[in-house]
Amino acid sequence: LWTCPGPHDFHEGDGLQIARSRDHCLVYASVAEAGAGLRNLSRELYDAMLTGERLRDYPHIVKAWNYIAEINEGEADDERYKQFCLGRGEVYDALLPESGRAPSATAIGSAPGEPLTVMLLLARRDVSTFENPRQVSAFRYPRQYGPRSPNFSRAALLDAAGGHQLFISGTAAIVGHESRHHEDVSGQLAETVNNLESLFEEAGQRIGTSGVGFSPSCHLRVYVRHAKDAERVTAALAPLVPAPENLVLLEGAICRSELLVEMDGIIDELP
Repeated sequence: LWTCPGPHDFHEGDGLQIARSRDHCLVYASVAEAGAGLRNLSRELYDAMLTGERLRDYPHIVKAWNYIAEINEGEADDERYKQFCLGRGEVYDALLPESGRAPSATAIGSAPGEPLTVMLLLARRDVSTFENPRQVSAFRYPRQYGPRSPNFSRAALLDAAGGHQLFISGTAAIVGHESRHHEDVSGQLAETVNNLESLFEEAGQRIGTSGVGFSPSCHLRVYVRHAKDAERVTAALAPLVPAPENLVLLEGAICRSELLVEMDGIIDELP
């Protein structure tokens, strides 16, 4: 559910659903693969979602959400997530300025046979992306992670009425560029929280406040690879999240096969 002040319009056609307000545009698409190959399909889908008359006035990506069936299937460079990154990256190269090719983003695995589903939140005004000092930028990962590094930044700040909104990218137990705490969901969750706290500190420095953190305006979505871990993850996060309704758990595979948990979110009402 997205809310916005002022007038808005809604359009559906050419496989896209588009909601527009004065300052922002939300684009949704969900397409069956039907033998197209994930690299080709992601390229075609992103091209359709970033071009067209109705999208011209919103040149900046605030956040991308990507749901990819069997995200870890395939060997080496044929892994499906790596193929997705290739297709998406080709569109970014063609359509976006270099400064905009790494927006905040999340990529999560869905069940076999599910369509490739993408949501893009776009804005008229420029968006400020930034990195986590504890992590190598995803777009600078070494070759071992695929023929093309993933195109995303760790977080983004968006100017909103009277303040800022912080959009947190998919965040997991990665320090530098390496995954930590293999086969240990509690260790991975603790490392993920460390990464979030590092992001909060960085965001606070950028807007000149110390009030960024697990506040009542922090809405978190937590993805767990195995449903059996949900209760443990919820119990560990409960003391950090003041409003239980702001914490949503979903089952889904993470973009690296050894990762068991990932978090993303939005913080509203930053000064």
